[in-house]
Amino acid sequence: MNFLEFLHQIRVQDACSLLLTRQLSTTALASNPRGGPGPVNDLYLNGHDPADPIVSPLLNPNVKGLARCLVAVAEYDGLRLEGEAYGRRLKKAGVTTRVIRYRGVDHAFMDKIGIYPQAEDLMAEIASWVKG
Repeated sequence: MNFLEFLHQIRVQDACSLLLTRQLSTTALASNPRGGPGPVNDLYLNGHDPADPIVSPLLNPNVKGLARCLVAVAEYDGLRLEGEAYGRRLKKAGVTTRVIRYRGVDHAFMDKIGIYPQAEDLMAEIASWVKG
């Protein structure tokens, strides 16, 4: 199962959603200057359209009724504003949502457990959120 299928399964099962918003169609790395997909598309999208709401949840036209959502963003992540915007949109639609901004870290900080205390805190937040 690839990452996109995993995200879809979480949504279908109405489980806790941890979504880091990727509006990749607007990033410089999403397209190749010579045409065609760029390195971000190659690495993360596996041939999927960057405008697909499964890939870019912020682009979902209807977020009402989604499962409760924990949105964790990093202060120095280029995708932080999109993640926070998604959290606001979910809240406005009545979805139980918690948005956490971790200060002093960048994209993918959660991979650095044992190095960044913020990564350990995020793992504890996720576990608490899943337990409900």
